[in-house]
Parts: sequence; C-alpha cells; structure tokens
Amino acid sequence: MSDITTHRHQHDLPRRYASHQIERDLPLPQLVTPEEAAHYLGVSPYTVRERLKSGEIPGRKHGSRWLIRVVDLATYVEPNNTP
Repeated sequence: MSDITTHRHQHDLPRRYASHQIERDLPLPQLVTPEEAAHYLGVSPYTVRERLKSGEIPGRKHGSRWLIRVVDLATYVEPNNTP
C-alpha cells in the first residue's frame, strides 16, 4: 500500500509545487530529468525531449542532458491541464 501512496505523491508533485507549497515540501528535488518529467506527465521521455527542443516545456541543457525546474514543469501543466 505504501507504494501506491508514494506513486500518487510523485504524480501529484507538479500540482503541489504550482500551489506554492515549495517551502513545506522540501527537500523535494528542484530539478528533474526528462525521464522524471515524463513520469509526472504520463508521456514518454521522447515526448518530453521533443517539447523541450521546441521550447514548449522550459528547460536547460547541462552538457548533453536536459534539466527541468519543477516550478517550470508545474507552470507548463497548469495552463494545459493535460500532458
């Protein structure tokens, strides 16, 4: 049962950040990878990378890896209401 609770919490992460609960939720990550973002959004990592390349999802490259700020991911999720 704890796995279900953990999974639900991880899936709800962007919305919790969007509601400005960052201080209460520390030490949650401030940056996520495309793979983690894909899990939150319910899409493939490929889709997240394509949206990063197009600028649809804000992110930055660190070397060859993309990194996405959780607050930017939350901002992306809220107006779209769908991944």
